[in-house]
Amino acid sequence: MGVGLLYCLSIGVAVRRPKDGIDNSQDSPPFSLCPTLLYIIKESLGLFGFQCIYRTAMMHIGKRIETVLREKERTVAWFARKLYCNRQNVYDIFKRESIDTTLLQRISVILEHNFFRDLSDNIDTDDDK
Repeated sequence: MGVGLLYCLSIGVAVRRPKDGIDNSQDSPPFSLCPTLLYIIKESLGLFGFQCIYRTAMMHIGKRIETVLREKERTVAWFARKLYCNRQNVYDIFKRESIDTTLLQRISVILEHNFFRDLSDNIDTDDDK
């Protein structure tokens, strides 16, 4: 592809330094990040010949679980019974951006959906570009 890619993982921003002067990246939608901070990062990296490229943040696993639960037309009460917890705990799971793998495995079995595949499909590698 002819470009070097540096990932700033702590904030989810990728930067690109074109070697051939052609930016052949695909535009990704911006994500929530303080506009002032993003501007400072962009301007600072520009001094070194880098261009900022916005990457989508990692999948919000709690929202994905909630979506699958709704797609399967199951209730929160049903899900709570299957997890042996109360409904408030289920709503707390929906708010989580990350989750313990053991719990995610239990949820995958209960909902008959492979959330690990969803997460791995969301990973963006240099080979894909």
